[in-house]
Amino acid sequence: MMKKALIGLIPLLFALVSCRTGDITSSESSGSDSSDSVTSSTTSSENSGSSEENPGSSEERPSEDDDGPIPLSFKFATIGEEAVLTRVRGSDTEITIPATYEGKPVTRIGEDAFDGLTKLRKVVIPENVREIGVNAFNSLTNLDDITFPSSLRVIKNYAFANIPYIETVTLPEGLEEIGSSVFSSCKSLKNISLPSSLKKIEGNVFSGDTMLKTTTYEGVEYLGNTNNLYLFAYALNEKNISPTSVTFHTDTKLIGGSLLEGENSVTSITLNEGLTFIGAGAFRETSITEITIPSSVKEIATDAFTGCTKLVTCTINGNSLETIGNQAFSGASALTTINIPSSVKEIGSYAFSKFDEASSLQYNVKDGGRYLGNSENPYYAFIELEDKNATTFSLNPNTVLMAGQCLRDANNIATFSIPTSVKYIGESAFFQMSSLTSIVVPETVLSMGSGLFGTCGKLTSITLNNHPTELGSGFADSCPKLASLNIPSSVKKIGGRFITRNEAMQSLVISSSVLEIQKGAIDDAKKLFVFIEAESDLAFYEDGWCSGVAKRYYGGQWEYKNGVPSPKQ
Repeated sequence: MMKKALIGLIPLLFALVSCRTGDITSSESSGSDSSDSVTSSTTSSENSGSSEENPGSSEERPSEDDDGPIPLSFKFATIGEEAVLTRVRGSDTEITIPATYEGKPVTRIGEDAFDGLTKLRKVVIPENVREIGVNAFNSLTNLDDITFPSSLRVIKNYAFANIPYIETVTLPEGLEEIGSSVFSSCKSLKNISLPSSLKKIEGNVFSGDTMLKTTTYEGVEYLGNTNNLYLFAYALNEKNISPTSVTFHTDTKLIGGSLLEGENSVTSITLNEGLTFIGAGAFRETSITEITIPSSVKEIATDAFTGCTKLVTCTINGNSLETIGNQAFSGASALTTINIPSSVKEIGSYAFSKFDEASSLQYNVKDGGRYLGNSENPYYAFIELEDKNATTFSLNPNTVLMAGQCLRDANNIATFSIPTSVKYIGESAFFQMSSLTSIVVPETVLSMGSGLFGTCGKLTSITLNNHPTELGSGFADSCPKLASLNIPSSVKKIGGRFITRNEAMQSLVISSSVLEIQKGAIDDAKKLFVFIEAESDLAFYEDGWCSGVAKRYYGGQWEYKNGVPSPKQ
């Protein structure tokens, strides 16, 4: 009998040992990257002082299990000299995220990292964290206390959406960008402190947050902080019905997306000096006839003035504007002139015209190209061809920027040279140039948009002499004859649909400097042998990043022979 009892205790002893504080278990990894789990048995008492939980809601907060919380486990991945929190599991009610992992700072919280942790009530995000990923804390139905670090710079889409009990959020100074719908459907949210460091706020950030406390000035609701109550023009006051003119407060820095969208009674808008950001669709389909963009503005977002059919004059002051988003002035059919400062780095697709519709703008026309610029350089930005049926075209040697889709459907141009004056190339600039056979990107190019060479059916060679850090999604999507492409050692990230539907490429080297590759990056390239410098997929090579190829070879499986990557025999 005693023997049986001892035997029965053995599994229990093993279970107790395995639950010891600070256990670390590592999954298989290679090179400098890893994907591991850190388990902490530290638990905290539930938040106190909850006698008035969610006074604005009739819902009852779910109760905790009688057995108490299960210790949380953290899964990390390293990327270069930094660590990323990729997954959290367990049922603790309070958590402090570790600031380091294996001696490396935790700089990011990954997409969906806290998915399903509905019992969590309090989270402390440590210093070093710069970015919070998409959906990171989405739908954590009991979360009501968040501490943010001063190191935080970016919060991505839906990161804190659908959190019903959170009432107060204080975002730290230093934060620069808030993505779309970040705090949407947080129906108890009353107090939000936005830092003066903000540079960009995407649309619908506070959609469905009906209890927010705002400050009203001349019919517009504002959010901000104790030092500036008017930082962010958030919404039109519900009593401000059919306004004819809107003047923003002198302290306003950001104007929210769709703020006046569809308010066709508005004929006059006055923007303040100090304003830096105009949100997507902010003044869409208003009836304004003129607008002056202050010298402080850095970005005019997508669709900001779309459909403003009565807009005749747009004056852009100063030399600070950097971004004009997709369709920013699309459908502004009465607009005849606009100056583009030499500070502009990006002009989105169809920024000044509707798809396949002529614009009323008076372009600076030179040798078959339509340009916009300024008094010092009228050819600063190349917008489109004068004739899409042209067989030859040379870009002006003074051009600095190529707008999004500027050469789209230029089906008869077989050769094209990018001059060394060009620094910025917009998204899909060469999309569907079905006769283009080769292209060389000069060293001077600092940024390239996504979808750059998509559906160039005869393109055989792309030579990148510049030093990009990312090759965006759709880079060479559906280029069946593309046989030659180099990936510069500066590239750290490759987007989805990088090379797809390819019938010609036989060899491609993925350098160990490439730390992130998105799902579907390489697909349907049946002749392609992919040579990967890493010994195995790195932590941020997403599942399904490479499929439909002849074969993949990892670090120890191949070598260079006479400068050519070859499988080891």
